[in-house]
Amino acid sequence: MVLDELFIHKGYESALKQCSQVVRTVVDLGANIGLSVRLFGQCFPNARIVAVEPDAGNLAICRLNTEGIHSRCHLMKGAAGGSARMGHLDRSGGEWAFRLAQGSPKPEDCEVQVMTMSEITRQIDSEAGVDLLKCDIEGGERELFHECSGWIKSVRHLIVEVHDDYRPEDLLSDLERNGASATFQILHDGKEQSVLFLKMRSSPDAAALNKTAQKC
Repeated sequence: MVLDELFIHKGYESALKQCSQVVRTVVDLGANIGLSVRLFGQCFPNARIVAVEPDAGNLAICRLNTEGIHSRCHLMKGAAGGSARMGHLDRSGGEWAFRLAQGSPKPEDCEVQVMTMSEITRQIDSEAGVDLLKCDIEGGERELFHECSGWIKSVRHLIVEVHDDYRPEDLLSDLERNGASATFQILHDGKEQSVLFLKMRSSPDAAALNKTAQKC
């Protein structure tokens, strides 16, 4: 399913073409088996990529699928969230739909480290910011973007898949409430999930990042 979406139907193609020419840093939240990481590595041959995936089996395949670009990839086992803690991974949805468990964990749920964006972006040059953030974390985006004011202005482009009752308008509202705004395009609009591409509007932080990128 993921291979079909990314490489056959080229679901991200229009978004990636709109990214600025200088893409040096990519953060992939919900890297799954690494097909998106591979795609970003091909599209942005000079970019450093941080890939975050909570499931050990998926991460092992991700490591195989990123063979040849290992020097530019940093793989992290864990889940992205609004606060650092130990959580539980709900694996009932299949390998492409693992998500953080809500409420009391079930016996079959496994523990997973939940990391903040600040912890994740320590793996890249903090002054450079994040040129592209891809977020497909199966419902965890509500928590991630609820309080994102501390890091969102360091991101230049986003590809975000929203799920369930967290709709595109909810994401845009969270961004605005946290002091950020963006132009956006809906890449896919479905009943259970939608995919958005967002280009952050200029801000003092973004302007500084652009100057840093132009010097490199």
